[in-house]
Amino acid sequence: MNLQTTDWNKFRTFYHVAKAASFTKAAENLHISQPALSRRISSLEDSLNMRLFERVSRGVIPTEEGKALLETVDAMLNVFLCYGEKVNNKNGEPQGLLKIFLTNHLPGLKIFQWMSEFLKRYPQMRLAFVEGNKDVGFSSYQADATIREFDHNAFNMEQIYLTTSHIRLYANIEYIQQNGMPNRPQDLDSHCLIALGDPDNLLSCSVNWVLEIGMAKEKQRIPSLCVYSIAEMKQAVKAGLGIAALPEEYAAEDSSLVRVFPEIAPLSLDLYYVFPNYHKETKRVTAYGEFLADQLKTFNPAKIEMKREKTRSFRFESGFQPSHAQQEA
Repeated sequence: MNLQTTDWNKFRTFYHVAKAASFTKAAENLHISQPALSRRISSLEDSLNMRLFERVSRGVIPTEEGKALLETVDAMLNVFLCYGEKVNNKNGEPQGLLKIFLTNHLPGLKIFQWMSEFLKRYPQMRLAFVEGNKDVGFSSYQADATIREFDHNAFNMEQIYLTTSHIRLYANIEYIQQNGMPNRPQDLDSHCLIALGDPDNLLSCSVNWVLEIGMAKEKQRIPSLCVYSIAEMKQAVKAGLGIAALPEEYAAEDSSLVRVFPEIAPLSLDLYYVFPNYHKETKRVTAYGEFLADQLKTFNPAKIEMKREKTRSFRFESGFQPSHAQQEA
């Protein structure tokens, strides 16, 4: 094993391949050609005298030696990133580009309507919102923070409770007039249903409870339509294409939609502001988290309910000092 002649770019390339589980995707993320990337991995394997990846049907996965190396490289990246953030934090004012990942499988928080106020408060900040079906990588520089459900398996992450979204079933008035209102969950078997996400893995998305309610265990209904975002699902419901589960804060404001099974308790989704531990003292990351928490404590859209017992004050979890609004709350 000769590490003296192995340059850091090869380890970084290895990290991207391992995280993306694909040579093609990693090459896109690194903006290099796939042959160049393959040569870097081959050279690294030769230097270490070990095979780092195994090919599988949908890409590659690390070997046992690769998994051990991934843990080491991940730790090294975190140390470098932490040091870089400490250097950047010498300036007292939050500044720079903040990249927030928003999974389109979760209810939105209407955060865009607050952006003007945030940017006025922090004029040296810039914001970029990235949307997708899966979480992006933090150490691979694709995002600084994300908003998502709590992840019990998250490692070295700060997960700060923001709010709870309540998911109920809705349909267009004209759809109900034409097809009738279901009176019990089993009646959904004869209705058109709209689901969210990959048709091959729908139950991985908790919003799709319309496919399971009233069904025997491990059974699910087949939706007539699948879409890839909450916004698209609402448009499909408004167009009269079927019944779907929507956040109350999205549906309650629309008079063309009616609630299905109003007597059934809604599905509650807790949403969190999540970022790596090395950002605990990164002012551009924590400033946005504190701002968002303030807005959600004082802003009260239709039926959004704060779980105050779970907010876990930022000063304890992330080094935030409570703002005036938080102190009053």
